[in-house]
Amino acid sequence: MPRLRAGGLRNALFLWLDAGVGGAILAGGRLIRGEHGFAGEFGHIFVGEDTLSAGAPLPGTLEGVVGREALLARHRSLGGEASDIAEFRAAVARGEGPARDALAAWAGALARGIADLTSVLNPGTVVLGGRVAPLFLDCGEAVRVAVGRSLLPGTPIPTIEVSPTGADAAALGSALLLHRSFLEIDEDLVFGTVAPPGR
Repeated sequence: MPRLRAGGLRNALFLWLDAGVGGAILAGGRLIRGEHGFAGEFGHIFVGEDTLSAGAPLPGTLEGVVGREALLARHRSLGGEASDIAEFRAAVARGEGPARDALAAWAGALARGIADLTSVLNPGTVVLGGRVAPLFLDCGEAVRVAVGRSLLPGTPIPTIEVSPTGADAAALGSALLLHRSFLEIDEDLVFGTVAPPGR
């Protein structure tokens, strides 16, 4: 799998898949934060599925279907016994029926969510991160095909990749933000668009 280079992404979505589902929007190389800083709450879009996770705040949402607890709850409802994602992937690998069925439902819901976001935001790339993201490696082609079927004919399908940072993405992002806050230059002050303090 090729390693993603953030500097080369200009119009992209980052979709964080864990107990909850969230993310970020990159448009024209800039992070979109929204009016109140909540842009990227992808987990709350509706995908038309019954919620299986008791912790999901809204029924029928992406988070309530593709989040970690929702996936494992579906697996249990089908007769599986996986207690975490590693056990679930192992069950998929050995061809267990409940795991395969749960994975198919997960892939379908993820594809609907990506298609909805693609119709609105037209990203070139969708990057999946978080502890649940590796499931895409087990069903990537099915997700891509389903995304295409959910878009208008001729609509470009974004590249879908799993982040190489894995479950450490949030920690790495926090560290980078802290690093930048200490080292970045105040461009407004340097280039004279605002007056220096005290003047």
